[in-house]
Amino acid sequence: MQMNYAQNPKGPANGGWVLERNIENAHQHQIYDITSVENLLFSTSYKNLKVWDLNEMKQISDIKAHQGAIKCVKASMGSGGEGEVDGAADSLFVTAGDKSDKSLHLWDMTSLTCLATLRGHKGEIRAVEFSKNGKHIFSAGMGGMLVWDLRNTDTPLELVEKHMDIFSLKTTDNMLFMGCRNHSIIPMGLHPGQPFHQQVMQPIKSPHLDIVTSLGTLFQDRVLISASLDHNIRAWSIPDSLAEGLPQLKNLTIDKAHNSQINVVAAGHDGLELYSGSKDGVVNIWSLQNQLQLPDDPGAENIDEQELMQGLSLVRTGQLQAHGGSVTAIAAIEPESTGHGKMLIYGGSDKTLRIFKDSDDPDKAQHATPDHRDQPNEEDVVS
Repeated sequence: MQMNYAQNPKGPANGGWVLERNIENAHQHQIYDITSVENLLFSTSYKNLKVWDLNEMKQISDIKAHQGAIKCVKASMGSGGEGEVDGAADSLFVTAGDKSDKSLHLWDMTSLTCLATLRGHKGEIRAVEFSKNGKHIFSAGMGGMLVWDLRNTDTPLELVEKHMDIFSLKTTDNMLFMGCRNHSIIPMGLHPGQPFHQQVMQPIKSPHLDIVTSLGTLFQDRVLISASLDHNIRAWSIPDSLAEGLPQLKNLTIDKAHNSQINVVAAGHDGLELYSGSKDGVVNIWSLQNQLQLPDDPGAENIDEQELMQGLSLVRTGQLQAHGGSVTAIAAIEPESTGHGKMLIYGGSDKTLRIFKDSDDPDKAQHATPDHRDQPNEEDVVS
């Protein structure tokens, strides 16, 4: 493993982001997923989970966590004590194995010890999410989604959409969205006191032309973003109630957002910036902007919700080129988490973690970026 300081001058091509460090050979095999909590970064590869201290910019743990590739890692700070497992602290993270493993491991974030192994999947696990209240885990892949109650992880609570192959998940306070192999997005309510499978709604049919690989939210969880192997980004207005349906925000639709398949999207912590990573090693940076002239009080009663949504636009403000492999995972680090300010970290098939810092360029939103059309012949990340 080699950690390099990089020389990458600020300019319009990267939208004000400066490459701070490359961690070459961060893993012995390709990086499948990363997630962060405060100053900790978790990265996964074949069999191994690594933990990094972002304050010191160094690896602090290397754990053999599964028998095969670890396709997912997701962290949760819990619900202030209600989400404890066997008396452990409620700062948890979960890892998910591939088709050779088919299990989830639940970990304590402080001690880095495995608290439980969750078994029930019959195929590869592709996506994992915690509920926002820290009480449930949702794990999905080949053959639907399993719901787990963190108070009793011996057996799954429910099996949802067992005939679907699900590649991506995203939760809000009261909703969950599933991105599927058949190009659809399936919404589901998360209201207490009712079985989850009874809260599954009609799918959004054919929002994409290929597998929905990644989901994210912007604008305080009011906008759902979807990405796909079809190179496109789509957006949907998330209503207060699923009974209202999910109107598509065509003003946020981006055809050919990348020149190659999109593997991952991630939102900035302010909900106003989106990062998308593709097979050809490119990370695009998008800014959520409003074309309306709003009153000084953003909560003013005379603001029409639909008018506000239709006035939004996604503007590409930067582009980062990995030049080494497919981008498979992105983590946005909020400024308060470390002593290094706002950061963007991504990893991929070239085994490298790339760490970018925001240079606080006041004109960043004004930058536009030329296309990079170099497309290395990389192995497909999604199949």
